[in-house]
Amino acid sequence: MARPTPTRPKAPRKRLSAEERKRSILEAARAEFTAAGDVGGTTTKMIARRAGVSEAILYRHWESKEDLYLEAVVEPLREIVEKTAEAVESWPESVTEERRTARARNFFAETIEGMTESLPLLGLVLFGEPATAKKFYERCWRPSLDRLSKAWATYYEENGVKDYPDTEVAARITFGACLMYALDARYAKGELDVRAVAQSLAEAGFDGMWLRGT
Repeated sequence: MARPTPTRPKAPRKRLSAEERKRSILEAARAEFTAAGDVGGTTTKMIARRAGVSEAILYRHWESKEDLYLEAVVEPLREIVEKTAEAVESWPESVTEERRTARARNFFAETIEGMTESLPLLGLVLFGEPATAKKFYERCWRPSLDRLSKAWATYYEENGVKDYPDTEVAARITFGACLMYALDARYAKGELDVRAVAQSLAEAGFDGMWLRGT
């Protein structure tokens, strides 16, 4: 009679650090909030199950589901918008036309790519609960638009550009154009050439449509 093949003991699961555990919970929360489409339709039990932890662990990191929502969904969006403003603030006072266009191309490409990736979260925030949408607009979107507008105005003034365009309008056109191309990149048929689109936006913008050269 053949002897039964001994089973190998399972390798112990790698123990996650506190930071890794928190990151995995945030990823699970984003997935659950996006799938449900709102905060109310998602429970901490659902998030804990997806993350493979107990609800008690969730409450070690966040006091409430709303706090978890803000960090999982709103914070990544704030970082994208802030990064856009920081890109303009980092431009040197004087650059050649070629270098300026290259910087603008990278700026538009990174913004479109960031928005494309975050569209489910953006839709969840803006078209979910009105109170959350208002909070996001007041605390994140509007301040970053104002920051971008001021960054461009400072850039023009430091370079001695007179009669430069309304930078508040320019900031909104910029975000609007990037958002529309992000929708194309995510949902339109065929693969969008983001770098080519970014190049066109850079050239058109500085060709007098809504920006100015120096």
